[in-house]
Amino acid sequence: MTRSASLRRFPPPGGGAPWQRFRCGLCKATEGSEEDYARHQLANPSRRRASAEAIADAIGFCPAHGAFLAGLDLPAREVSATLLLAARLLRGLLQAREFEAEDRRLHLFFHARRACPVCAQTERSLAAPLANRLGHFRPGAPQAQDPSCAPHFFALVASADAPSLLPITRAQIALLRNLLSPGDAVDAGAIMPLIAGSASPAHQRQFAPIGGVAEECPVCAAAREAHARWIAAARLAARVEIGAWTVMPSCPAHLWACAASDDERLAVAVVRHAVEATLQRLEDGAKALARGDVELEAARQSVWYRRKNPAYLLGKRRKTVAGGDRCRACERLDVARERATYRILDRMREKRYRDELQSGYGLCVKHFAQARIIAPSGIVRDTLTAIMVERLAGLESSLEAAIVPSEPNTGGASTDRGEAWREALFRLSGSSAASAPEAL
Repeated sequence: MTRSASLRRFPPPGGGAPWQRFRCGLCKATEGSEEDYARHQLANPSRRRASAEAIADAIGFCPAHGAFLAGLDLPAREVSATLLLAARLLRGLLQAREFEAEDRRLHLFFHARRACPVCAQTERSLAAPLANRLGHFRPGAPQAQDPSCAPHFFALVASADAPSLLPITRAQIALLRNLLSPGDAVDAGAIMPLIAGSASPAHQRQFAPIGGVAEECPVCAAAREAHARWIAAARLAARVEIGAWTVMPSCPAHLWACAASDDERLAVAVVRHAVEATLQRLEDGAKALARGDVELEAARQSVWYRRKNPAYLLGKRRKTVAGGDRCRACERLDVARERATYRILDRMREKRYRDELQSGYGLCVKHFAQARIIAPSGIVRDTLTAIMVERLAGLESSLEAAIVPSEPNTGGASTDRGEAWREALFRLSGSSAASAPEAL
């Protein structure tokens, strides 16, 4: 649906501080969780084993959080020791010969795309505030005074019980309708936190190689190129105002990527599209929920009525509100990653390319996990695994050298500890724009 109304500034709650300073309560609750992970998990010697196991089980970090961690000023020796242990666990997983080892590898590899220890930390920090917010929508409970951003609204929907779904949806619709008013210009910076949530520190990192590494994973490179093409297409759509639905993003990371592109026209266009699309989606969902209640009550009066599983009905009602199209930018990046992965595996049938991949940078562990799942058995799969084992062994050597203090007056070059652990993060996360944090 196309709306003639433009976006206006969101009114200050109760006449107080402007919207730019007024954020979703759930965003406030998760603020600082990424830094907490870095300080209290990754760089904490007493948590070293648990942190390393979590990194190994997640097959590294998502690229956005890998870049975020690399930009922090952390104690190099402690972080290097944790990443060293994680690399050893990963190498042991790849070299294990037990009967059940392949099943465990496939289980971890299938979930590697969405797994990240920092994302998991953010999800844990959201659990209690989310339950508290849901309590405001129960009958007789005092209503929450602050709004929910769109990402956290959908998190509420995913956790809400059946009676709360319609009140939650109607409250969000009323909030979005306040943004539509004829005449006033769009204040994208004021509205963006409502549509995309507060900007995570990880969203503010550049989608580029980290740690000063000259080379990168070819799948990461393909995804970064696709990201650049998508941004160019979004700029064009915003300028000509045609075909916006084919390129405009809907996930928080890519909404913030447009906001950070220094293109005011693009920022305004993505905000307008996101508000209109989300409002249309929720209005349709609210109508379907109300209609479903009436139809269900009528069906219960019939002698032919058969009681359905409450969990099935609840899941169906949640999907009515939360179901929708994927982010167009994420779809493009997925296609670019898949094409690059299949191209690599197809070319690896030739010895010349296997040698080329062996002598080059190889794959980051995240994209190795994706390629390993679909790699044909035989020389291709064995070579792919052998290359990763070799890269992890090299990673361990550089991290060991960073942990051991350099001896004075030896005349040798001292190890750059900061670069060692940052390069390890680069290997363990990748450098593409492919993965913003899944957690909210």
